[in-house]
Amino acid sequence: MKLMLISDIHARYLSPENRTDDFFEALLYKLGQVRKIADKHKCEAILQAGDLFDSPEPSRYVQSKILREVRKLKVPIYTVIGQHDMIFRNWKNLDRTATYLLESAGVLTIVGLDGEPVDLGGGVLVHGLSFEQDFALPKPVEGKFNILIAHASVGTRPLYPGHVLPSPREFIHKHPGFDMVIVGDIHYTFEDKFKDTQIFNTGCMMRKTVKKEDLAHEPCVFVYDTATREYEKVLLKIKPWQEIFHIPEEKSQPADNKLQEFIDAIRSEKKLAVSYYDNQMAYYKKNSVTNRIQELIASAMERAGMSVKEREEIK
Repeated sequence: MKLMLISDIHARYLSPENRTDDFFEALLYKLGQVRKIADKHKCEAILQAGDLFDSPEPSRYVQSKILREVRKLKVPIYTVIGQHDMIFRNWKNLDRTATYLLESAGVLTIVGLDGEPVDLGGGVLVHGLSFEQDFALPKPVEGKFNILIAHASVGTRPLYPGHVLPSPREFIHKHPGFDMVIVGDIHYTFEDKFKDTQIFNTGCMMRKTVKKEDLAHEPCVFVYDTATREYEKVLLKIKPWQEIFHIPEEKSQPADNKLQEFIDAIRSEKKLAVSYYDNQMAYYKKNSVTNRIQELIASAMERAGMSVKEREEIK
């Protein structure tokens, strides 16, 4: 059975800052490529690892367009819930989200919220693990080919200095017994294998920022054969970043100073933990820092970096 693996589509209408093209049209163009690849390789299902939408309640225009595009795929789609798909990360609000609407329309299936796998036939089972899901956890079935779709922070490199990120092999060790895993959330591509488990992340479908990692990212899908356990990485056609991004001039020092002030504030806290990361999480909790602000801080830290001395202290 051939399957297409994809993650983090982040469907939205407005273009991110510094992107000069029609972002939504570019997204629809990529979804058209996905359809052609699925047809060419005769994929029997698509596994999508969460964050289908960039927000839980996008405009009706975005929802209707995505609904039409998904219907054109003509193969079943199985997905999980990412943090961008959720309203305030509250499971009780799931039925108010765009992803739930698409499931209600019958164009995709949200997997794993009841702890039960989906049987694709031929002994292939698909399990789901949505973002921060701590209930109805997936359990592989002996004698079957078990696949796990997960929206979880797993990667081969941290996003910013001090970022604690489980490796693909650590994730496999924590969730043993699956033959293949596809994860979403981290926006870069990787593939790995640990013992008998293969793990994949296609990364984000759309380049959203002018960070050098995003500019260098090559959006892709994986085509996976459950019979042979072989796979092919298929790159999507994209324009050179120089044609679609405006690179702003370097900003003056004050922005970096504010970041340094924030770092210094955390370091000056009493009763410090061993790691900078633990101190930072304690600071967020004490000062009720919202998730959105945490994301902005993480992005700023990644752009600005830290000194060699600070990196050593974190270790």
